[in-house]
Amino acid sequence: MAKRKRLGEMLIDAGLIDTIQLEKALSDARKSGFKLGQYLIKKGIITETAIVDAISEQVNIKKFNPIDYSIGPELSKIMDIETVNRFQAIPVEKKGSLLTIAMVDPLDIIAVDHIEILTDAEVIAVICTEQNFNDLISSIFGAYAGKDGVMQQIQEIEEMDVVEEKDSFPEQVIESTLQNMAEEAPVIRLVNSI
Repeated sequence: MAKRKRLGEMLIDAGLIDTIQLEKALSDARKSGFKLGQYLIKKGIITETAIVDAISEQVNIKKFNPIDYSIGPELSKIMDIETVNRFQAIPVEKKGSLLTIAMVDPLDIIAVDHIEILTDAEVIAVICTEQNFNDLISSIFGAYAGKDGVMQQIQEIEEMDVVEEKDSFPEQVIESTLQNMAEEAPVIRLVNSI
């Protein structure tokens, strides 16, 4: 059985970095607590797209292209948001017993196996960038479903000038308005439906 190539080896084979850069990046990444790919992107040495391209080519895994799929909220019924975030894998197409998922790390065989068990489907993984992944979460689960969306919603609530509204509206009106806003949020609807 052939040994699976590590990311650093793939990047060297693709001509994106040399062995000296790899050794330094591995050392620095360990010290800073980042994975190699995250470190290289953060330092601007390689773009996320270049890493995805290298992995796709080296391992022969199809790259996610939004044009190839009809993305919609019906896909949210296949996997819940917690599972999607845990495995950084999101359904993009279901045809019979075949489920295509876009993954940040499609080489994570354990995640693919778990998803096959959870969905009772044969999984085909395609590789995507983290930006693709976050965009898909918004498209499928709603604007406030991803971690960035939740933080944005919290920030928007904090920015509201509740003091001004309290002076002009009775407390019951404010409370019912906030309750209605909370119930309308996609995350709350998702939790309530469970």
